[in-house]
Amino acid sequence: MKLKPKIVGQVILVEALVWDQRCNKRYGVSKADATTFAIGTSRFCLIFVAMASIALTSCTPILSRVLQPPGRTIVVPEYQLTPINWVPRHAVAGAAKVDITPPAGFPTGGHGPAGAMSRGYSSRLYARAFFFADSAGSPLVLVSCDFFAVPGGLTAMVGRRVSQKELERGVLIPPEAIIISATHTHQGPGNFLTSVSYNQFGSKYPGFDERLLNFLADRIVEAVDSAVADGMRAGEVKLSIRHSTVTAGLLMNRSPATFLSNWNAQRIMDALNRPTASCVPTVETGEAREKNWDARGCPRLRAVDRNMTLLEITRGTDQVGLLLFLAVHPTVLLNSAPFFSSDFVGQTLAQIESESATHQSRPQVAGFFNGAEGDVVPRRSGRDLRDVERLADTLLTNIKILLEKPGDDLRVTRIVARSTMLRPGRSYGSASWGRIGLPSSPLMGAAGLGGPENDRTVLYEFGWHEGISEVPGEGQGGKLGALDSQLLPIRLTHLLAPDYAFPRDLPIHYAEIGALKLVSMPGELSTASGRMLRDALGDDGRFEIIGLADEYTSYVATPDEYEVHDYMGASTLWGPNEARVFIWAAVCLSGRAPVATSCAALPRPNPLSIGERRFSPGKTPGKIRGQDIPFGPKAVGERLNEADDGLQDVLRDSTGAAERNLPRFEWVERIRNDREEFGAAAGRYVRVLVREGNAWVPRHRANTRVIDDDLGPNFLTLMREAPPDGKTSREERRWVAIWLAPILERSSLGGNYRFEVMSKRRDGSMVRQFLSCPFVVNLTPTQRAPTIGDDANGCSH
Repeated sequence: MKLKPKIVGQVILVEALVWDQRCNKRYGVSKADATTFAIGTSRFCLIFVAMASIALTSCTPILSRVLQPPGRTIVVPEYQLTPINWVPRHAVAGAAKVDITPPAGFPTGGHGPAGAMSRGYSSRLYARAFFFADSAGSPLVLVSCDFFAVPGGLTAMVGRRVSQKELERGVLIPPEAIIISATHTHQGPGNFLTSVSYNQFGSKYPGFDERLLNFLADRIVEAVDSAVADGMRAGEVKLSIRHSTVTAGLLMNRSPATFLSNWNAQRIMDALNRPTASCVPTVETGEAREKNWDARGCPRLRAVDRNMTLLEITRGTDQVGLLLFLAVHPTVLLNSAPFFSSDFVGQTLAQIESESATHQSRPQVAGFFNGAEGDVVPRRSGRDLRDVERLADTLLTNIKILLEKPGDDLRVTRIVARSTMLRPGRSYGSASWGRIGLPSSPLMGAAGLGGPENDRTVLYEFGWHEGISEVPGEGQGGKLGALDSQLLPIRLTHLLAPDYAFPRDLPIHYAEIGALKLVSMPGELSTASGRMLRDALGDDGRFEIIGLADEYTSYVATPDEYEVHDYMGASTLWGPNEARVFIWAAVCLSGRAPVATSCAALPRPNPLSIGERRFSPGKTPGKIRGQDIPFGPKAVGERLNEADDGLQDVLRDSTGAAERNLPRFEWVERIRNDREEFGAAAGRYVRVLVREGNAWVPRHRANTRVIDDDLGPNFLTLMREAPPDGKTSREERRWVAIWLAPILERSSLGGNYRFEVMSKRRDGSMVRQFLSCPFVVNLTPTQRAPTIGDDANGCSH
């Protein structure tokens, strides 16, 4: 086998860094004497590494484009909008949702290289859009998507198309009136972002897939357009708002030691939560169970913002929409789960929507808008599908309790929408803490590669962990670059993660719906950063943060947290004052800036004249298992021995043991082109029928009136294998549905059941495609039960 010099050089440099970090971790830089270092690096030539590093560093601009090519530029052309005097004379609101579940064979996004290749879905992914307008026609659009992040290119594409499309309807919706946010599930797709770095390092396999980006943009535009139509054709609506706190058993802080580094840590905890009599782990595992429960003030449980806000839209007797504002990482499932999922928050929303469909003419649309969640996670235990169900039930209970209480009327006297675009390297003035501006170059710190608590990567034990610092410089404080060495002249961070690999336009939005104020940020604010923002704006109980919106620039730690150099600070790309700059912009947009603070330099877009936007998403996907295979069904791989192979960590019974005897049914679909491929999930519908007397009727989930189908939690729908290569058979897509009710429900399942697979016609009606043979649930068979047969082929009983 012939090795390319480029590969050999990369291996040597990475090995140098590994041993460098090991040595630094064990001895500290000051104690790493020549003997120790020579032993630790005996497997490569130090002189060669040093010379190669110097050569690489001196050629950084050229080599960056070789190692991390920007790829084909995504261009969103400039456009003009025409003022339209649409006056509805009363407040209007509309809601809609559209299925955005991609095909199998795309990597999940958010876990980086430790993520998985999706074989299907356990819950659908959606874009949920909400349209508001005051009596004068001033609009605001809020969109919640089941992604880990929203790229700026997607936002620009959607903004352009929505603005132009709604002009035809007679409504002016400029881009600054549109906020698109991610729920931050890490079981959504990756590889559709419009910055090189996140396509290169955000998923199991690197590369950018333009088909996926266009598919998602199409579906989001469809959701927004449907929400606008819903609001315009219907009558006056009523908005009501409710505030409460979720129970302490739902959330915890995963970085308590870092939180305590804030000068006002105790004050923040006192403002957020009362002192707790008990500070002990209950369901937690791993690091989350073992560390920092005895820290002063119990930051594990008190350094979280448990405030929950519900904004309800009603029209007559119908519940039209429900917007949930809460701060949490919806990352219950293990990173190895090979399927798409909206995780526990999405499952909660789907349950609310399904229940509303049983008692009104149209189902309610429920959306989730994530807040300052950078260091907040659910109180996870097994991190399997049963754990997702447990936490979804807990959140759902909290929401239902709050909805039983009367809400406060939210009078939409006016709607305000303002935005700005911050650009790295520009100075916007000065403040007491220094220059108002972001560094010219972003920098990922060493701890960023080690991963957060309970989601550590293998590199954490090799030295990429918290506490590693460098001499301050480049506007980045004392951060050491993730691929830089303190012992050798190796500076690879800017080489492999150059400036153009990151977003260069960072959007901030401020909006008002009557008394409700909203601020959106393009990153993940920590709990303490969220408190900084609230203090700056004067939180009066009607102010909500929407994170992960319109672009993604990773974390936003406070200045104190930044200098701890843990995972969160290392992932704060734009220096120790990033939070301060973002907050300054938000205060300026709100109009609450004191006279002494100059906001004149804050860039404000012309809402009617939108300039061209250009994005560098990186190269197309490379090799999968050494072969040139595009993302999609061909990337699923060969047929596994059993459909549930590889699922032992997420399909578990109440004892924690893997459950391998769940009922399953297989069928074959035919797909002729990409359009059908990307629309397949939205057009597919799977449910279970139960025999009642001589009839087969849809089964309802335990203790509900909700049909047991794959819109709920009881199904795992997977592609069985990559399509064959034959001329005709390459159109075949073999799917399998696994019924999860035996491990998720507590009710008895002693009946006779059938799987039914249906497809959606263009008029929205459903037609049966496949029907399984009857079966009974038996989790302790004498021999492994085969896949349930198709009724069309004859049944033995």
